[in-house]
Amino acid sequence: MPAASHEFVRERRSAIRHKISVPLKHRVWKSSMSERSALAVDISGRGIQFVTDCFYPDGEIVELRFEMPEAVAGESPSEWLCTGHVVRVRQIGTTAKMKIGVQFDCYEVTRQRDARTVHFN
Repeated sequence: MPAASHEFVRERRSAIRHKISVPLKHRVWKSSMSERSALAVDISGRGIQFVTDCFYPDGEIVELRFEMPEAVAGESPSEWLCTGHVVRVRQIGTTAKMKIGVQFDCYEVTRQRDARTVHFN
């Protein structure tokens, strides 16, 4: 999954945000809803922002699956399966598209030889 663009932004946050376009799959956590495709536009080690035609209310717990770029993880690209809660929802202009901000609560990193799970407190 190639990254279309990359730059990073340092703010008063605990993690560096990377402006990277990465395809992802998302759905409501523990639901029978099928995964929907979206495009991440901003990633850090603690959260992600993506564009979708789905609406999630603040606080909704979602599941995300995507390939974390090496520029963010500091390691070779790997698939991340994350659960997190929605912290920001913004409609894009007058379109049906939404920008959804999610703070990671837990993620599992899968590589060819190993897997690990990380929980945030």
